[in-house]
Amino acid sequence: MARKKSNALAKPAKSLVGDFALMKADPSEIAALIRSNIPGGQMTQFDLPDRITVPTGGATEWQIQTAKGPTSVKELVGVVLHQEMKRAFWKQGLADGGVAGPPDCSSPDGVHGDGDPGGYCEGLLNEKTGALVQPKCPFAEFGSAKTKRGQACRSSHVLFMMRAESILPMVISLAPKSHSGKNGSRLYFLRLLGEWVPSFGVLTKIRLESEMGPAGPYSKAVCESAGELSAEERLHFQEIGEQLKSMIARVSASDVVDARSDGE
Repeated sequence: MARKKSNALAKPAKSLVGDFALMKADPSEIAALIRSNIPGGQMTQFDLPDRITVPTGGATEWQIQTAKGPTSVKELVGVVLHQEMKRAFWKQGLADGGVAGPPDCSSPDGVHGDGDPGGYCEGLLNEKTGALVQPKCPFAEFGSAKTKRGQACRSSHVLFMMRAESILPMVISLAPKSHSGKNGSRLYFLRLLGEWVPSFGVLTKIRLESEMGPAGPYSKAVCESAGELSAEERLHFQEIGEQLKSMIARVSASDVVDARSDGE
C-alpha cells in the first residue's frame, strides 16, 4: 500500500542539518574513525563525553559542556539516532541511608531485570496459551515507590541525539515525568510513528518546562519537531545510527548511573 504523504511536519526550503559535522562524513569513515580511537571498536553509552539528565528544582535551562566550558541553553536540538528504555531499582534510597552506587536490579532493555529480584519487569505470558507464566515485578507497579505515587523500579527513556557540533551523539536520559503521560517523549515518538516518520527523519528540539508537584517544583522535558529531513538526509542518519548501535554495547548493572535523587 502506498504511503500517504503527511503534511503534519514542516518541510523547509533549505536543509535543517546542512551545517551538521556528521553530514560531511561517510558512514564508513565514522566507523573507521571510532575503531581507531576506541580499543576494540566498542563502547558503552557511559564512554560518550556528552551525557545529560533533566535538571532539578524546576530549572528551564539545560546545563551542557562545551570546549570552552559549561554553558546554559534553552533547547537541545538534533537528530535522535537511537532510543532505549531502561529500568533500575535500589532497595534503599539515599535519604534512607542507602550508599551511592549501582542498583540492586537493573534492566538494559526495560524487559528483563538482572539482579535482585530480577525476572521480567512487565511479567511473562505463555505465547501459545496467553497464561501468565511470571507476574509483573511488584516494584514495577505504580504506587510501589516510597512516595506511593510512582514505581520503585525507576524507568528512563534514553535518547542518543546527534547535534551539529559533534560526530558522537549526546546521551539524554529522561525520567518518568518527562517520558510518560501528556507531552511525554514516548508520546512524541509515537506521534512521529503515526505520521510514518522515524526518529532520525526529523530535527528534534527538547525544551524544559517547570511544573509543580507534591514535593515542589520540578523540571520536565518536552520534545518538539523542528521539521522533517529530506530522503537523502534521512538515509544518511539511518546509516550512521546503524554503525553507532553496533558499537554501543549493552550496559551492565555496574554501569548504571545512580538516579535516585533527580528532583522528580
